[in-house]
Amino acid sequence: MEKIENPLEMVKKKRDTVLELEIRGVRKSQELLRQTETERQKITSEFEKLHQFLVQKEQDFLAQLKEIDKAILKTQDENINRLLEERTLLSNLLKEMEKNHQKPENEFLEDVRTILHRHDNTKPPMPISKFPDLDKRIKIFSQKHQYLSYCLQQFKENLPSPLVEIRDFMTLDPETANAFLMVTEDHLHVRNVGTKQDVSKNPKRFSYFSCVLGSQGFNSGKHYWDTEVTHGGYWGLGVVKESVNRKQWFKLRPEEGIWAIGLYQNQYQALTSPCTSIMLKEKPKKITVVLDYEEDLISFYNTETMNHIFTFSATFTEKLFPFFWLPSKGSYLTLCPSRESRFPEHFFLSEKFTT
Repeated sequence: MEKIENPLEMVKKKRDTVLELEIRGVRKSQELLRQTETERQKITSEFEKLHQFLVQKEQDFLAQLKEIDKAILKTQDENINRLLEERTLLSNLLKEMEKNHQKPENEFLEDVRTILHRHDNTKPPMPISKFPDLDKRIKIFSQKHQYLSYCLQQFKENLPSPLVEIRDFMTLDPETANAFLMVTEDHLHVRNVGTKQDVSKNPKRFSYFSCVLGSQGFNSGKHYWDTEVTHGGYWGLGVVKESVNRKQWFKLRPEEGIWAIGLYQNQYQALTSPCTSIMLKEKPKKITVVLDYEEDLISFYNTETMNHIFTFSATFTEKLFPFFWLPSKGSYLTLCPSRESRFPEHFFLSEKFTT
């Protein structure tokens, strides 16, 4: 006969379990608090260094302007002194001529020639303006200011947003690309050319679907990457498990190990079972994929506005790779290694593709 456990012991065990969980929770909280304090000190230190650097640069720029001010005032004083000296000489000359004005004409003209000759031999040269040189210095300084403004704008644009801390430098793996896809030599752009290419056979390549994977796989951590999606055609993008069937037909669904959204027949969809329509106020130019492996979450955001598009919740048990689907001729996508990525014009003309 099975022995019935004492109810008192059962409650004690449950209490001990709860107590142990409580202790673990407190320890974990303290550990996380220590980590946040460390990060807080790091951030404070870095911003203090940045502040000191900017203050020093500000002082340097203002000191340069002060030097230009001094040069302007010095040049002004030199010009005024020379003009004053010239004006004094001319006034003296005029007085002498006025004194001799009553003399007979011949004597007067002779005296005037003598006075003018004496003046010509003694008058200082007219001042040579140095302001054009100062104009040049100011223009050069203005160029420095424009460059400073540009650098500050770049700095502000590239500061991590509250959501996206650091983007992973993601590229495409051409060895996984379906034969209908062309990948550029820099492995950042892909398009469906509509004709089957002569490609090497390897177990990584997708044979049935027009898909290609990212070059990096992840089995831990939190990761972000951006994809430009406004170039035309239908597309899908997201995350796929490493063991997905690459040689046969399969469903683009979570149960097959694919978590993706896409644009198909002018409708944004989450590739669920069945597909879920996504209503967006504005068409995204770029989409940010956020993979949080430990939290079992895959989220999609409009990169420019950081408005949420869709989130999958799943259970991850193996390495995951960025996934890109280009189902129709003319479909093409661009991976953006940074926020400044631009789709290259030569992409439409160049034949420098790898498969």
